[in-house]
Amino acid sequence: YRTLIEQSPLSTAIFAPDGKLQLVNPAFQRLWKLDDEKLAEVLRTYNVLLDKSLRGKPEYASVLRAFDEEAPASV
Repeated sequence: YRTLIEQSPLSTAIFAPDGKLQLVNPAFQRLWKLDDEKLAEVLRTYNVLLDKSLRGKPEYASVLRAFDEEAPASV
């Protein structure tokens, strides 16, 4: 599974059940232009459930449902 994520050309991020970012692939790192130092900081600090820029957007409800173990109806 990890090899598939790492080798994928699609930007992929894996989150823990508490919303903390755990793993990203090289495509994610390229998309967001994160050097190794910035990536390490993001991995230490980012939590999708606490992201203020997502709150109030329609997609945020889907994120919350996904973390509640419900499949989002649409994204």
